[in-house]
Amino acid sequence: MSTLLPFTPPIVKRLLGYVKSDDEKVWAEKAIKSLVKKLKKNNLLGELEKAITNAGSKPTKCIVIPRSLDGRLQISHRKGLPHVIYCRLFRYGDLQSHHELKAIEACEYAFHLKKGEEVCVNPYHYDKVPTPVLPPILVSHMQPNSIPLDLLPDIDSAFLHNPPSDTSTRWSPTGGLAEDHLAGMNMMPGECREAS
Repeated sequence: MSTLLPFTPPIVKRLLGYVKSDDEKVWAEKAIKSLVKKLKKNNLLGELEKAITNAGSKPTKCIVIPRSLDGRLQISHRKGLPHVIYCRLFRYGDLQSHHELKAIEACEYAFHLKKGEEVCVNPYHYDKVPTPVLPPILVSHMQPNSIPLDLLPDIDSAFLHNPPSDTSTRWSPTGGLAEDHLAGMNMMPGECREAS
C-alpha cells in the first residue's frame, strides 16, 4: 500500500491492513495516526492492536481517548463522533450514523454514557443495530386546484359567493351560516346572489 504521508510508523501500517471502510486511504492513515498518538499517552496501543487483530474474539478493555467539548473528533477536514469513525474504519465499513451503534454492556466509557472526560473507541465494544426497512411513502401528484369540486365538503353556496364582510360570522350546528347572517344578506338559505 502506498502512502502520501512522509513517515508511517509500523503500528499504523499494521492497523491500515485491517481497515474495512472505503474511506480515502490518506484520510484513514491520518485517523489511525491520530488515534495511535492519543493511545501512546495512556499505554492502550497494545489493547487496540489486540482488539483489532483478534476481531473481537477475545474480550478487550475500553480503549479511551479524551472527549472533546462537543463530543466530536476532527481529522483533517472531517469531523465526526470518535466511536463512529473507528467503528467504520475497523469493523463496519458501511456504517452511516451513530444511531446504528449500540455499546456492549461491558463498555464502561461508551459514548452515550458521557462518563468523565473520556470516551471508548474500541470498535468491538459497539455492535451494529439493524436498521428497519421502512415502507415507501406514497405522495399524491395531484395539484391542489385539480381536486374535483364534488370531492370537496358541502359548503353553503351563499357563503361561497358572498362571504360576510364582518368578522363575527358564526356557523350553525348543521354546518351552514347561522340564520341571522343570512337574513342580513337579504337572502333565504340556499339562494345565491351574483357577486357585484
